Amino acid sequence: MQELIDRQVKALADNKDIQARLKEPNAVEQQQEIALGMEDLTKDQAGIQTDSEAVSKQVLETINQHEQSVQPPGSGVANQAPVDPQQLAQMREKLGKVKGHIDNSIGQQAVANERLKMRQLAPAQPKQEVSEQELRKALEALQDENQQQQQQRQEEGEETEQGDEKEEQQEQQQGNEGDNGEKEEERQEEMQAAKAEDILNEEKEQRDERRRQVPVRFRAVDKNW
Repeated sequence: MQELIDRQVKALADNKDIQARLKEPNAVEQQQEIALGMEDLTKDQAGIQTDSEAVSKQVLETINQHEQSVQPPGSGVANQAPVDPQQLAQMREKLGKVKGHIDNSIGQQAVANERLKMRQLAPAQPKQEVSEQELRKALEALQDENQQQQQQRQEEGEETEQGDEKEEQQEQQQGNEGDNGEKEEERQEEMQAAKAEDILNEEKEQRDERRRQVPVRFRAVDKNW
């Protein structure tokens, strides 16, 4: 779009330049050079119209692709990613505006081409000016659409990032719960081991106590005196 605008600006400037040169005192001497300039101008303006028609066709194909992306099942068209009908309507409307401005520019270009072929430079000039204006409007509408798509992608990216963060937090929480469970299990095992040791120590103390309470009996021996 910007390239088409630049080319139309140049063609308009060339038209004005040739008109100015025709009014110069030595225009007769420059007649051949001026004729070549008018021929180049006519070719350039015709090329702008051809390329503008190609861009208009490309925009139409884009609109049709978005239409096919939401065809119902069984329609013979492979469904793509789900598209919000409201967003699709807005996109179709904006792309329609882009195409409308391009088509308006093409109409002005066609008239300018016919007048340039007949060497009618002054009558062709306003048509070139309107063509440039319509191309600029198309570019503005296209930039608005690109900005909206970028914003939409950014929002989708943020939602995905938030989802990833939430999933990561859940995994971390589950990991913490798992760690806490392992720690609790280790604590229970330590308590059981300590309890078993206490029981063993208590049994040992009881055995020692029973041994101390048993009376000591001395065996009688013969007197040796």
